[in-house]
Amino acid sequence: MIGVATLIEVDGQNLNFAIPVESVRGAIASLIAQQGEGGARERQPAPSPRQAVSLAPRTGGPNLEEFVREFVTSGNHNDPSVELGFYGESVDYFDDGRVGKAFIAEDIKKYNSRWPVRSYSVQGDPTVTVDSARDTARAVVVLRFSVQNNRKSIRGSCQNTIMIRDVSTNPKVISVASKMLSRTEEPTRQ
Repeated sequence: MIGVATLIEVDGQNLNFAIPVESVRGAIASLIAQQGEGGARERQPAPSPRQAVSLAPRTGGPNLEEFVREFVTSGNHNDPSVELGFYGESVDYFDDGRVGKAFIAEDIKKYNSRWPVRSYSVQGDPTVTVDSARDTARAVVVLRFSVQNNRKSIRGSCQNTIMIRDVSTNPKVISVASKMLSRTEEPTRQ
């Protein structure tokens, strides 16, 4: 199959108009990714035979700004698998270089144990630049953070630069680096 017919003109020269099959595949993969990632989005009912179904591809694929926001706030969860689900199999991970998911899983567990009270939020809108030819994106996001244990509390903000692959279908983080913008530390009040 090379395309899905959308309009056929039978008068004249028998002109046919179609959506390329690659676009249909991309649209379907995008819908599956949106609806299948943890069931977070509400599933749409199947259209009735009388409803029109559009197979035109969504421009830009998944909402990458939303993906970045969800990635940043995934650190708020006590279950490390929530944050781990955003990462690819091999990641250029902060100052640790290229590591695998097992390393990241252990690092998240240690961090969550060290800082049992955590809060992360996005400040402003992420800036996302997409390279369609490579199906990658670079996101720059400023986030506010607050972490606390029984000894101290740290608050501040930092700028993260995040590289994402498979942006048109199933985005995964493949690189994350952080630059501290502000930081205050104080003893935890008992």
